[in-house]
Amino acid sequence: HDSWAQSGAGSLNAINALPNSIATAVSGDGSVLAGYGNDVFGNSAAFRSNGPNGVSVLGKLNGGASSNAYAISYEGAVVAGAAQDGAAANAYRAFRWTQAGGIISLGVLNGGNSSFAYGTSGNGNVIVGVAADGAAFNAYRAFRWTASNGMVSLGVLNPGDTSSWARAV
Repeated sequence: HDSWAQSGAGSLNAINALPNSIATAVSGDGSVLAGYGNDVFGNSAAFRSNGPNGVSVLGKLNGGASSNAYAISYEGAVVAGAAQDGAAANAYRAFRWTQAGGIISLGVLNGGNSSFAYGTSGNGNVIVGVAADGAAFNAYRAFRWTASNGMVSLGVLNPGDTSSWARAV
C-alpha cells in the first residue's frame, strides 16, 4: 500500500467504499490502478483508481453479483476482467470497460458457460483471456477479442490438449 502512496498517487487504504481492495493491474506509467474490493454486500466490485481523481467502481453486468478487474491498458483508459452476468444466471463473462462505454460483456465461445479476461493490448483494442467453449464440451480455450471480430478461440497448442489460456497480449 505505502509504496503506491509515496509516489503521490494516493493510498489503497483510501478506498473506503471498497474494503479489502486488491490492485491487480497498473497502467504503463504507474498512475492508474485496477482491481477489486468488497461492496456493501460483501461481493467483489471492480474498480479503477487514478490517484488524485479518485476511485471509480466499474459496475456489474445486468445486475450480476460481482465483478473483478484483472488487466488495464498502457494509458489506463481500458480495463478488462470478469463479472457475473445477471442476464445469464450470474455466470461469469469477460468484460471490457471504458469511461465512454461503461462495462460491456465480451460474450462466450460457441454458447459456452463462462469467460474471463486477463490481458489487454497497450491501446485496449485487443483483450485476451479464457472461455469455456461450448463446441468443446465447455473445455477452456484461450481467446482473443476485438470490437470488429468479437471473441475468437485461439484453440490449443497440440492435438490432444484439452485446454489453453491467454493471460497477456
